[in-house]
Amino acid sequence: MKKTTSQHISDIFFWLDFPSPHIMPLVMEIGSLGYNVVVVCEHGIPERRQNLGWKEFSVKDQVPVIISPSDAVYESIIEKAGRQSSVNILYGMSAFPLSCKAFKSLKSKPCKIGLFLESYRNDQKLKSSIRQIFYLLQSFRYFRVVDFLLACGKLGVRSYSKTLFPTGRIYEFGYFVEGSSDVEDGDVGLEYNSEQAFSFSYVGQLNHHKNLKILLDGLSFVLGDFHLKIIGDGPLRGELEDYVAKKKLSEKVDFLGVVDNREVRKALKKSDCMVLPSSYDGWGAVINEALSSGCKVIVSSNCGASSVICDNKLGEVFSSNDVHELTFSLKKVMRAGKLSEEDREYIKSFYNRCLSPAVGAEHFMNIIKLAGVCSKSIYPPWSGRS
Repeated sequence: MKKTTSQHISDIFFWLDFPSPHIMPLVMEIGSLGYNVVVVCEHGIPERRQNLGWKEFSVKDQVPVIISPSDAVYESIIEKAGRQSSVNILYGMSAFPLSCKAFKSLKSKPCKIGLFLESYRNDQKLKSSIRQIFYLLQSFRYFRVVDFLLACGKLGVRSYSKTLFPTGRIYEFGYFVEGSSDVEDGDVGLEYNSEQAFSFSYVGQLNHHKNLKILLDGLSFVLGDFHLKIIGDGPLRGELEDYVAKKKLSEKVDFLGVVDNREVRKALKKSDCMVLPSSYDGWGAVINEALSSGCKVIVSSNCGASSVICDNKLGEVFSSNDVHELTFSLKKVMRAGKLSEEDREYIKSFYNRCLSPAVGAEHFMNIIKLAGVCSKSIYPPWSGRS
């Protein structure tokens, strides 16, 4: 392993596939701490993401964002990024060409190198075993050179603890997205936040791994007055609409399609509980968005963000693909009743203390300052440990 003992940090480089709105708020906060932060991306936000409502994050000239650098620009970045006072964060391990290229260029230089990784999918038996072997082999290329690994949630920590990376270099991390700004109250689709109806919501793509059918199965066993708003679109929309009819839930479920992020935040402010039933999600940034809006969550144990749900005032975690546990959780949050203003303030306070970009930036700086220097354990802000 190369030696990077200097604790002085002047420049921090993020090597990304594209400027994700799930990462850029954290980057901006790190820059506000007085460090020179540069974001280098393979390309802009892909069209398929834009079609889901993703927009370019405004950096307000505080952080340079370099898209598709020319060879000359790339070499000038590497010259600075390779210095002993520089830290480089590579997003993904062998998944994105720019990160791979940067790793090859930087691995023999005195800078610090960290990987930002989601867990790999672990719910597919044979395929998951093959993935584990793949990442074990991939880690052979990296473990001698990488100074620290930012792993998304406990799932990420468990995944990469099975590779060659020393556990002392693996730190639990996550996504720290922009909080819910003060948005005007307004209706999103049909009115459902009445005094009587308990309001559930789902935000995301309508595809197989989001596992919406299990949510509909669970709700078919739930009695009482409730509504579910499904925000998002995808290849399974028609099939899911038919499934809603089959489960006799047509009067209780509304499909809103893709809406602007501001409208998503309005919906979450009106919702009593947001459900993320994914069979797998490396993190699940909608959990952050829901909590910042003062909305309870129910989340599958196979989502990285399940790590942050540490008490039942925030919501519930159910075992992935277990319809009985999900049904129990749905009934439990309904029995607790619609959210009061006090409930919402508690949830928003948790977000501000544990998941805001400012808190994420502090956690990030603690890691990169101590990684490779001392053996002190560094816990994520949501752990309740210091």
